[in-house]
Amino acid sequence: MILHAYREWGSEALQQFIGMFAFVIYDEDKQQLFACRDRAGVKPFFYYFKDGLFLFGSELKALMQHPAFVKKINTDAVGAFLQFGYVPTPHCIFNDAHKLKPGHFLIFDIKKRSFETQQYWNVYDAYNKPVLDISLPEAVTETEKILTSAFQYRMVSDVPVGVFLSGGYDSTCVTAILQKNNTEKIKTFTIGVQDVALNEAVFAKRSPPTWVPIILNITVPKKKRWILCRSFRSFMMNPLPTAAPYPLHSLAALPGKKLRLPYRPMQAMRSLPVTTAMIL
Repeated sequence: MILHAYREWGSEALQQFIGMFAFVIYDEDKQQLFACRDRAGVKPFFYYFKDGLFLFGSELKALMQHPAFVKKINTDAVGAFLQFGYVPTPHCIFNDAHKLKPGHFLIFDIKKRSFETQQYWNVYDAYNKPVLDISLPEAVTETEKILTSAFQYRMVSDVPVGVFLSGGYDSTCVTAILQKNNTEKIKTFTIGVQDVALNEAVFAKRSPPTWVPIILNITVPKKKRWILCRSFRSFMMNPLPTAAPYPLHSLAALPGKKLRLPYRPMQAMRSLPVTTAMIL
């Protein structure tokens, strides 16, 4: 379907796609690579270009396996990390490595060994649309319809569906709408910690009795914390200033083999692989 859409409309095919995606198409006729990333940038896409070598993949560590990849720290990226707490797109922690911006596509010319990126979607275009002349109840109804439609797209699965429930507005909203439109009870998973100020289980327990909250209390012995840090390091593609991913990783290990999780509180943790390849 993707290939047929590209053949018919070229880059304009992206206007027809819904959801999260990152893929690459080899256009033999034009001798080009066409790469793209979804509008919100949910799916990751990294690329590396130096001395005619072009690498791409959904994980930075995949690119690092190539012998010609130069692991030289980008000092500007380090400065940005210290200032903002993350490395802003399109920058990366290594020189000559980049993240494709959300809502953008990339065209790599194989013969010329050059590339260009172009934006195909801008969130500000949605903000700048004319204001709808509707009442508050109508706005509420329409918003629920849009959310319901978006959530149902992610309910397609051959295994039961579960949700990471933090007790906040977003995950509670997702769970409520999903449960409203499904006869079977949806399992929810929540992180519980000893620190009262950080314990989300208190809020998750206030959920309606029709939900099935599963509270996972995270307690990592001091001897295992360093081991956890070292093993978890291989999953990270950018430095993070918070310890939140560690308990989330432990929580994900619980339902991972039995459930599909259409919503997760840390969207940055979601990274399913796309093809990793190289042009020599």
